[in-house]
Amino acid sequence: MIASNEMLASLITNLCLNKDVFYGGDFILLTRHNSSEIEKEISKDYDYIPFAKYIYEYFIALRFHYSKFIYDDFIAIIREIDRDNKTNVWRYGNEVKIKRVVDYMFDSKNNFFDELDKGDVDLPDKINNYVGGGMKSLSSKICKYLSEYIFNKDNYYINDKYIRAMSLFYYEYYCKKSHSAFKNISDIDNLKYEELHKLLDVIRYAANASLLRSEFDHIIWY
Repeated sequence: MIASNEMLASLITNLCLNKDVFYGGDFILLTRHNSSEIEKEISKDYDYIPFAKYIYEYFIALRFHYSKFIYDDFIAIIREIDRDNKTNVWRYGNEVKIKRVVDYMFDSKNNFFDELDKGDVDLPDKINNYVGGGMKSLSSKICKYLSEYIFNKDNYYINDKYIRAMSLFYYEYYCKKSHSAFKNISDIDNLKYEELHKLLDVIRYAANASLLRSEFDHIIWY
């Protein structure tokens, strides 16, 4: 069942969002209208200020090109991605993990920037495995935002528990299929990033192929 709440009802009314009733609750549709309205709201919402992007732009002006970046630049950028998205890796004393991410990026044999440019969907899991786990959500956000900042590309989805849980409802609604392949939410949680990415692409194309992956994320989150 999808639980209704006053905040969502108010958002639907104020923004005239396209919705349906699904599993007993208001279900926000993946439409161009909804995306446009939500993107306007996000641009005015202090909780969505992209401080990491501002830090990146500061360093890009200072260094001129990503190959000119230094190690500490990316410590600052990734720490801010962590803070912007409230994944709290740094806050909970795991600053070593963020430094390990930057170690991975700066190790030439990993070809991090080339793979990021190509949109390698194994990359978030490669980062998570290199760090030693516990970075599934943040590694996807690092790839998503650095892909946008450096290459102006829309290659990645966010991988967190809310997106994973809601994907079951959106898959059933838009693909007209039950999610019987997934016995419970842990089956989604245990997907490799590549598998989750493929599932979200199927939903996005079934619903509205014109939506960017970032717009898809925002509709579900906001």
